[in-house]
Amino acid sequence: MWNKFGYASPHHKQFVTAPDRSGLYYFHAKSEAGRNFSFPWIVAPRQPRAKIAVLASNITWNAYNNFGGRSNYIHPDKLPPTPTANARLELKRYTNPEHVNYDCVDYAPLSFDRPEPINHVPEHVQATDPIAGRAACHVAPAEWRLLAWLERERLDYDYYAETQLHFGQLDLDAYRVLVLSTHPEYWSRQMYDRVKQWVFERGGRLVYLGGNGINCDVEFIDEQTCIYRNEDERRMRAVGNSPRGVPAFESRFHLRHESEASLLGVVYDPRGIMTAAPYRVMDANHWVFAGTGLSAGNLFGHASLHERVPGGAIRT
Repeated sequence: MWNKFGYASPHHKQFVTAPDRSGLYYFHAKSEAGRNFSFPWIVAPRQPRAKIAVLASNITWNAYNNFGGRSNYIHPDKLPPTPTANARLELKRYTNPEHVNYDCVDYAPLSFDRPEPINHVPEHVQATDPIAGRAACHVAPAEWRLLAWLERERLDYDYYAETQLHFGQLDLDAYRVLVLSTHPEYWSRQMYDRVKQWVFERGGRLVYLGGNGINCDVEFIDEQTCIYRNEDERRMRAVGNSPRGVPAFESRFHLRHESEASLLGVVYDPRGIMTAAPYRVMDANHWVFAGTGLSAGNLFGHASLHERVPGGAIRT
């Protein structure tokens, strides 16, 4: 209820007409003392224009946004009775001996209608500059760099919020390609089923460029509020009937629906977390390597723009 109580006066509201070109825009605000802050603005097209649609992972942005004292990682179940004074001594993610942060079934909703400090881009940063900080390397500042690359390569695209896919405001059949960006971790079942049908039944082409994608189910209460259905993390760790002792579920999304591998072909594996590496060419005759000069066994993608985990372009 931030906007109800934070901006209650109608005289403080401002309205801006969206530009004609779809894309990710940033507002910049600066104080008289020179302090500045920026926040993203997703501008979808009035009508489908390009053949490529790119999804902003705004459900993930909201999950990591802890403005107001909660995120899906900081007090994911509900606000505590008193504010957190020392995170290392009070948050379950640090104090639980089994490192279990999700230990219930019912989670309080999180609102999209909040400021987003996590998506700040400093005033003079360019798209080719390194991404500083832990958070920025996987949310809007990182996605902005993908869009800059598309524009540099003259690949025309239309830009949408993931929430627009959920609420039926993205006509997938108007596009040949749907691109998922850096970290599309949280999807609703409706989004998943809609894209899966488009791919397997109507020939849509899905490009998955991120990591830890479609890992958890979300349930929308309205267009500004959703519940992140993490379930009880201990269920994820329960071993199934496999003789190798493999957990019965591959993700939180699998707990409630099906494995995201049914659509993406891969799943996130926590054993690779906080690692990075370059790519290796396995099949040099594949069309994707045409004209690159790469041969079998060659490595590429030795570096990336983020500073969090050095080692290569593949990062988990």
